[in-house]
Amino acid sequence: MTINDKHSLRLREGKDKFEDALLDSALQTIFRALVPGKLRQLWNFDQVKERLHLTSHRPAPGIQQVDLDKIVGSVGRADEFGPTFLPRDPHMSDRWSSVYAAAVGTQELPPVELYQVGDAYFVVDGNHRVSIARLRGQATIDAEVTVWDSPVEMTPDMRRNTFEVLAASATEAFEDLFEEKATAGADPAEEGAS
Repeated sequence: MTINDKHSLRLREGKDKFEDALLDSALQTIFRALVPGKLRQLWNFDQVKERLHLTSHRPAPGIQQVDLDKIVGSVGRADEFGPTFLPRDPHMSDRWSSVYAAAVGTQELPPVELYQVGDAYFVVDGNHRVSIARLRGQATIDAEVTVWDSPVEMTPDMRRNTFEVLAASATEAFEDLFEEKATAGADPAEEGAS
């Protein structure tokens, strides 16, 4: 069997796995709608950033091993994957299948890029790799991590209502700081920004 034949087989397997994952995602959506408190979608990083007034960040040193269960959101693609990173969009079949074929083949995939807020992580680049790693039962994934300083210790299992309460207190603290700095003539939005 040639290398091309093996790749074609892995690609076909990827398409089959994608179809199964798409169906599982639809079933999870229905189940989660019926069970109170279950996360129904991934966290949208841009919304978290806005609600928590995140401005300051720094890169973590080196490549990190991140628990896949701690990756709870995405930057700009939260609607395309379910809360367990199963695909929701049938149009991503080709891309998802080709990443799957590479992951199960001999090709080494690059680390994903993540943002960290508290103990929760958001995918900047690598949503398909996270999806496939979870589907394949991996516990961790290699990642380049950028840590965002947060007034709230966000956790992977945080419920939205808890987040909203904490975000409201962070907003109040930010507004107090803004008022204090504005009175002193400084711009607090620029302070601490990296």
